[in-house]
Amino acid sequence: MNNEKDPFSSFIESSYLRDPGRIKALYFNSEAQVIYDMQEKLEWKLKEGFSFWEPQKPLDDKKRVSMKQVPKPTRLVLKVRSKESEIFTQRILKIAPFMKEFIPYLEYKAEELNLLFDHNFHSVSVYGKERNVEEFVGYLYEIKSRNAKEEPKIKDSQGIYTQVELPLSQQLRARIEKIINYANDLELIVDHTNDVLFILGFANRIATFIEWLQDLMNSLKDRDIVFDLQFNSTKYLQKKLPINVFQRIREKDIIKKANELDLDIEIQYDWASIEGTLKNISLFQTYLNEIEVEERKKNYPKYWDFTDLRPFALIDIAPGSEEYKEISNLFLTSMNNFTIVRIQRIQNKRLLELYVMMVQQWKEKNPGQDPNRQMLFHGTRTTKPEVIYTNSGLDLQYARFGSYGKGLYFGGTAAVSHGGYVHTTSAGTFQLLIMDVLLGRVAKTQHGANQLIKAPDGYDSVQASNKNFYIIYRNYHSYPRYLIEYRNGR
Repeated sequence: MNNEKDPFSSFIESSYLRDPGRIKALYFNSEAQVIYDMQEKLEWKLKEGFSFWEPQKPLDDKKRVSMKQVPKPTRLVLKVRSKESEIFTQRILKIAPFMKEFIPYLEYKAEELNLLFDHNFHSVSVYGKERNVEEFVGYLYEIKSRNAKEEPKIKDSQGIYTQVELPLSQQLRARIEKIINYANDLELIVDHTNDVLFILGFANRIATFIEWLQDLMNSLKDRDIVFDLQFNSTKYLQKKLPINVFQRIREKDIIKKANELDLDIEIQYDWASIEGTLKNISLFQTYLNEIEVEERKKNYPKYWDFTDLRPFALIDIAPGSEEYKEISNLFLTSMNNFTIVRIQRIQNKRLLELYVMMVQQWKEKNPGQDPNRQMLFHGTRTTKPEVIYTNSGLDLQYARFGSYGKGLYFGGTAAVSHGGYVHTTSAGTFQLLIMDVLLGRVAKTQHGANQLIKAPDGYDSVQASNKNFYIIYRNYHSYPRYLIEYRNGR
């Protein structure tokens, strides 16, 4: 037993709910446990009322227990005791539709806590030390509670959104139409009674409106009411603003801006606690939004049409353009016996944002280092490429075990991906995807590492030492930039 790995180590090195030959049965209800043959190393407390499911045949190292095989567990918990009596737990948690956009944040948090992480459209799964799992669950619920409330759906999210009530004098009531028109020009929502004007909108715009209203009253020599101008300049408050991965990288600039606006600021990873006037806090939040946009665009592809507002677009690249020459040269370097039919740029905004998030997180985790993004090729065989580029990109859920484990494989040249992996259309032409791939630190590995489910420690990807192809083991670390269609002959 000295050379044999304990069940926890074996499980950690396996994929989600897959352990070579050791799963004997699965119990489930609100909690569930998996029984292994290694009775002497594990302790189980089986509770009453558990339903029972047993695989029809033994599982081997190429099999995977799919959640579809298990009759609808609401939550699954695996409790394992290692030799050090550390408790390891697996949790499967349902997520609401609005939480899908936060999957990259959850994946990043799970990696920080050394947890195995997986997800589908309805749930997320984490596995690891119980205390780390509980911290992850708390983080998930924090995000959920922070974002579950319906916020005003305003396209131009500049600053703090708030509501104020202003008294109406007789002279102002007589000019209510003019007042409402000016408020509408500022994109404020207005309502009123005989005595009160209700204004809903961004604080900096409300401040502008109040200044204008005060000037109007002064011109009318209206002294019936006095506005609380503290709203505009001297109302002092404390505010907690979220700081995301795109903003954290500019922490020095953020602190400098806060000082310029006379704000007291304290940054704690994903939050900034600030104190100051409402107007300056609103200006500060506008600044945060601006630098986020700047940092996001830095990670965007060289050729991207920001004027195209569609969530998805497939754009034909004009032959003779610089973009066309660049991509065709990349292809023809290894494929000079083929003729390009067309090249199309893929603009999938949601998928690109997920990829950009992964790139930014890598930069934050490895300050000053090159993320090593490369343009590589990927063949989809019998799967139509549009299934990938119109949805969620390449997904490890559908990956098979290859020579270098269960990962996403890319050719360093078009010829590598063409050989045995190219998609053939009904018209007899060929199609390959040209991918933007986040390789990070690359480990060169000899053939025979067919059990890998992640890159070796200290690395982000793998390169086959005797062949020109690369493997990554995480979703959203690649983005389909182009679809290239070609045929035989020059």
